[in-house]
Amino acid sequence: MAVIGKPKLMRKINRELLLGVLRDKQYVTNSDLTRKTGLSRRTVNLIISSLKESGIVSEAGYGDSTSEGGKKPVIYQFIPDSLYAIGCMIRDIKAFIGICNLNGEILFRDEIVIDWDKGIEHVTGQVLKLIKDIIDKANISPSKFMGVGLGLPGIIDFENGNIKTLTRHKGWEDYSLAGILQKDLNMPVEIKNENHIRVLGEKWFGLAKDNKNFVTIITTNDGIGAGVVLNNKLMSSKNCLLGEVGHIKIIENGSSFNKLMDFEYYLGLKHVNQIIQDNIKHKSYSSSPVKKLTGSGEISFEDLFDLYNSGDGFARFIVGKITVYLTSLIETIVCTYDPELIIIQGKYSSLEDVYFKNISDSIKESVYPEVNKEIVIKRTTQAKEKSIIGAAGIIFDEISI
Repeated sequence: MAVIGKPKLMRKINRELLLGVLRDKQYVTNSDLTRKTGLSRRTVNLIISSLKESGIVSEAGYGDSTSEGGKKPVIYQFIPDSLYAIGCMIRDIKAFIGICNLNGEILFRDEIVIDWDKGIEHVTGQVLKLIKDIIDKANISPSKFMGVGLGLPGIIDFENGNIKTLTRHKGWEDYSLAGILQKDLNMPVEIKNENHIRVLGEKWFGLAKDNKNFVTIITTNDGIGAGVVLNNKLMSSKNCLLGEVGHIKIIENGSSFNKLMDFEYYLGLKHVNQIIQDNIKHKSYSSSPVKKLTGSGEISFEDLFDLYNSGDGFARFIVGKITVYLTSLIETIVCTYDPELIIIQGKYSSLEDVYFKNISDSIKESVYPEVNKEIVIKRTTQAKEKSIIGAAGIIFDEISI
């Protein structure tokens, strides 16, 4: 459907569409671009001319003439190392950083431990030094950097990029980290929360690069969040709460309203280990490795899901107990956003494909089965790399290439 009265938006969409083909094919002709994007030859010519001026595209020779003869078509080459973006994800313990080219390849990377307890100014200094150090390490001309994308686990004001609050750290309320870094670095700095970061990683260079409507579900030991892209646009909201699905309360049988827990609790590691302790004496699972792994403390998601995938009965019993909550969460997302694709990231992504196929089939049967909607659920790994690429994706998304 055409977008009327929004030429700037249309130019951005057309440019991204053409860049996607260039990135996938690396070498293409004008006719290839016209055919694969559906854009007019004039529009393709205008975009190509602009990309040539900025060094993102160059001419790489000529192709074969058609059977009717005529001029040989120019072959255009995509130059992924013409520009770079820096992506940095700041987590509860560490910050991960990398320099990405236009192919989404991480060329240089580093990480540091974040000293949150030393205060806001110290952490700001750590992040600034981390960025400057990797720029020095790369030895790339400053003119080739488009900017820095930062991801944080908290609520970020999408209008001005200020930190409204961080999930587990006090003292960061209404803090302009982006403004401080931008002034020192003399290049654009964009900040989003980690839900947005991870969904951008999938949009630009991940499982969703061919999808316009998709949702990522981020799963950690004690957190659940979602990133949403609809009509190829990252979704945000006035109060910056869009995608905070982990905080949706669940009604349990016999629970009073003030004792309701949310998805983060029911899908978190603490609840999983509570289920294990409640059933540890079950005779049917006396020889399960789960008991040994929890003998001196908590089991990790990695160990539990490995045992589930290998067929351990007790592990399958435990995972079955929490699957009802994950199914309910995904069902809520399906009914709210109607995505083409749902991508599972983080801890739960280590569960086998058939596990998510069963959830998909269950939802398909329960949510308007007459519609016969296909619920596509995929899982992604390499969370660290995806977060770096996603943070760089902020720059690709916000700044016109």
